[in-house]
Formats: sequence, C-alpha cells, structure tokens
Amino acid sequence: MAQDRTPSTWIWPAAAVAICALLTAVMRVSFDSFAVFLLPLADDFGWDRAETAGIYGCMMLFFGIGCPIAGRMMDRFGPRWTYVIGAMIIAAAFQWTATADALWQFYLSVGVAVGLGGALIGVVSHATLLARWFRANLTIAIATAAAASGVGMLVFAPLLQLLIQGEGWRAAYAALSLTSAILAAVLLVLPWRRLSGPVAPLEVKSASRVVPRPSADTAISPYRHIGFWALFGIQFLTAFGMFALNPQIVAFLIEQGFKPLAAAGAFGATGLAGTIGLIVFAWLADRRGRGLAMTISYSMTMIGFSLLLAIMALPVWWLVGMFVVIYGPTFGSRGPIVNALVPRLFGRGPGLGLIMGSVHLGMGAGAALGATLGGYLHDVSVYETVIVVAIAANAAALALYWSVGAIRRA
Repeated sequence: MAQDRTPSTWIWPAAAVAICALLTAVMRVSFDSFAVFLLPLADDFGWDRAETAGIYGCMMLFFGIGCPIAGRMMDRFGPRWTYVIGAMIIAAAFQWTATADALWQFYLSVGVAVGLGGALIGVVSHATLLARWFRANLTIAIATAAAASGVGMLVFAPLLQLLIQGEGWRAAYAALSLTSAILAAVLLVLPWRRLSGPVAPLEVKSASRVVPRPSADTAISPYRHIGFWALFGIQFLTAFGMFALNPQIVAFLIEQGFKPLAAAGAFGATGLAGTIGLIVFAWLADRRGRGLAMTISYSMTMIGFSLLLAIMALPVWWLVGMFVVIYGPTFGSRGPIVNALVPRLFGRGPGLGLIMGSVHLGMGAGAALGATLGGYLHDVSVYETVIVVAIAANAAALALYWSVGAIRRA
C-alpha cells in the first residue's frame, strides 16, 4: 500500500481499486462478448469464420496500438480524461454497430473504435494508476481490479445471449452502448485529484543497480533493456495462444451440439473462474514466487485446451465442466504478474504509463494475429489445428519467462 497507512488514507487507494474493477468489467464485456455475437453475425450476413473472427482480431490489434496512447494520456492528462474519453468512444462505437450492415463498418466500429476505447479504460491505465498507490502488494491490487472482469462476463454473457435471441443482436449492441455512456457520465464527476495518487521519479533498473532518471540525456532507455522485450514477447505469445481460441469458444460448443444459451453460460462461467484465478495466482506470485505461479497457470491453460480435443470426441457436460474449472482460472492470470513486473524493472515515475502501454502493444498484436489466424485455420482446416497452435504458443511464452534472468529475478 502507499507508505502512509493512517486510516484516512486507505479510502482513496481502495476507491481506486474499485473504480479500476468497474472499468475492467466494462472493458472485458465490451471485448469478450464478441464470442456471443460471432455466430449470429456470421449467420445473418453469411460471413465465413475468418472474416468474422477478423473483427475481433482487428479490435485486439487496435487495443494494442491504443495501449501506448493510453499510457501517454495517463502520464500527461491523468485518469479522468483518459477514462472518460475511452468510455465515450466505446459508447459511440457500439451505437454505430447497432445500425451497421456491412463488414467494413464492423471492422471500423468494433475493430478500431472499441479496440482504442478499451485500451483507454483498460489494464495499462489501471496498472499505471495503481502503481502510484501500491508497492509490495501491487500484483494483488491489479489482480483484484481485474477479477471484476469475470463477474461481468458471468452476468452479461447469458443476458446478451437472451437479448440476442429475443430482440436481436442490434438491440444487444445498443444496450452495451447505453451502459458505456452512463459510465462516461459517472467517471466525469469523480474526485480524481484525490484518486490519482502520488507520483514518484522514474528509474530504470539494471541487473545490479537502480539508475535514477534525471534527464533524457543520462537515462537508460527502457527499450534497450532485455526485460522490456522479454515482457513484450511473453505478452505476444500468451495473447496469440489464448485468443486463437477464446473468441470461438461459444461457437465451438454450439458446433459440438450444445444449446446456444448453455454455451454462453459456460463461457460466462469461465469468466467467474477467472475471477478466482486472478486472485489466487496473484497471491501465489507475491507469496510463493512468480515462477511457480506462471508455471502452474500456463500448465493449466494447456491442459484446458487439451480438454477441448476430448470434447470433440465426447461432447458431454462433465468435460465442459472440467474445461471451465481448469482453463477458466488461467484466463488473464498472467496479466497482473507481468504488469507488476514493469514498475519493478522501470520504477513508478511519470513515464511509467508509456512503458506499460508499450509492453501491452505485444499483447494486442499477439491477440490480433491469434484471433485472425484462429478463424482462418477453422475455415481451411479443423479445430484440432487451432488447439495445437494455441498450446504451442503458451508453452513458448512459459519457456521465454524462464529463459530471461532479468525478469526471473525482478
């Protein structure tokens, strides 16, 4: 926590975590609800899986592009305008989506606009804000905020599926637009001068010392630090593997013979499991070591993906339940660990947001490529190929973590 531990100062960091949690839930629903929309859109417009999944891929690409922008805005303008502008962009984008009737419009509204807006109200902004308040418990603080995403998906995935079945996908997108517009209004009036937290001077850590960053001339660039590129690569490989499959999970279950509402409910349940996993793996990382937490998390992800192969051979609910229990807790579980490593390597100064956003550009690029390639592989091959590629990418991410001493020791 912040160094001053008097009771009167606890309310502001706690409130900052709560606000980040709310924004995380909205961002996660804005992004991952696409899994519920995928089949209705493909069926309504006659798009193939690569075209439809490509919308999600475009969204994640622009999320990645938006992450350095979000970090720079947090550094320069603070959280009020970063968050408000992000929520307003998402509201306008979903309102446009509700009236769209061409593929290019979906790529611009859901792909470009929601991706950029989500970056502004997403993890880079939260991690930058919370790093000002928390030190030893930063991983847990970020994970606590991120855990709300699972609750959001558990509630909204079935609700959106019901709304799509009853009123159509356009009404569901209009509801998402209204939710984001209300959020923007609330964010505008919050007391951000108290919520923003203290700012420390930026520093860059080498393997053996901390180097103060007094000026651009004497600074060690974070982008020349092996730890930066290792974290970038971990984000890229993890996102590539996860998002090759995640946008297609609802469609996958439906194609295996499960009813749409039940498939959406199972997808929402993975979100709830993710809530638990975020807290558990963050606690494990802080108390028992990041290496152990990363190894267990990636192993569970790979086992969970392997269960999808079993579901293809034997489509029964108990296997789906095992998938939810094993895979669900790992979705997003590496994020708080990586986010907490950034200030450990580079300090908590006014340039932290841009560095954090640059690391997350790797996640956006990996997710974009993974989602698009996953859709393409579904069209030209079979799900087995997508699953094997996803498993291999997660294995490579874990191997990269263990092979770079700078982040292992951070």
